[in-house]
Amino acid sequence: MSGTLQADFLQPQSNAGLSILNPSGNTVMASINSAGIFSSTGSLLVANTGNVFSTGNVTASGTITSNTLTSNTLVLTGSTSGSVSLVAPAIAGSNTATLPAATGTVMVSGNMPAFSVYLSSNQTVLNNSTLLVPFDTKEFDTASCFSTSTYRFTPNVAGYYQLNACVELYNGGSGEVQLLIQKNGSTYKIPSDLGGSATVWSQAGSILAYANGTTDYFTVSVYQNTGGSKTLGGAIYYTYFNGALVRTA
Repeated sequence: MSGTLQADFLQPQSNAGLSILNPSGNTVMASINSAGIFSSTGSLLVANTGNVFSTGNVTASGTITSNTLTSNTLVLTGSTSGSVSLVAPAIAGSNTATLPAATGTVMVSGNMPAFSVYLSSNQTVLNNSTLLVPFDTKEFDTASCFSTSTYRFTPNVAGYYQLNACVELYNGGSGEVQLLIQKNGSTYKIPSDLGGSATVWSQAGSILAYANGTTDYFTVSVYQNTGGSKTLGGAIYYTYFNGALVRTA
């Protein structure tokens, strides 16, 4: 038998709900009760609150499990705790975000380490010696990765970092001055190396370096052999160190 059932409403005879059977009448294909519409396996398809996939599983080309989809927000529940919400902006038109065909951690601005520190007071650099610059003041440190007690930047995300540094020595002299960027306590790069005579030695440089996100750390030092002690300028615009994550590993 075939045909069409038309009705303004269907009301079950009991509070147990309404079941939809297969044509043979011996298998429940779906059921409806006060909580919503359920599949034959008991998975919630449409919740009575009006939210689709509020709980349960939906399998078509994929599965949505224990998550919530409302008019503009998809909430993805973590395997043990927490959740991630994907929210569509309240603007006209369509927007597309395409994920790359690659495996890795998706980064957002909230967990991409970036920092900027500077030396707040003058320091003395002895002749023919290297001084670890004691950066003691932060402008910002988004992931709390810079220590003002060890003067180290230890990023907590594995990836490639742009690092920038500047030092300024004065009192004059003749010889050589080097800006050193160190990784794990050893010289990694010398982005600036000046020789000759000068009243003020200003050294600045940048590098791109990999960090493993756990133990790798970076520091800045200055070396000079200009014939006497020199003063390392302590000010935000004289001696500073900053950097940020460029891309994850």
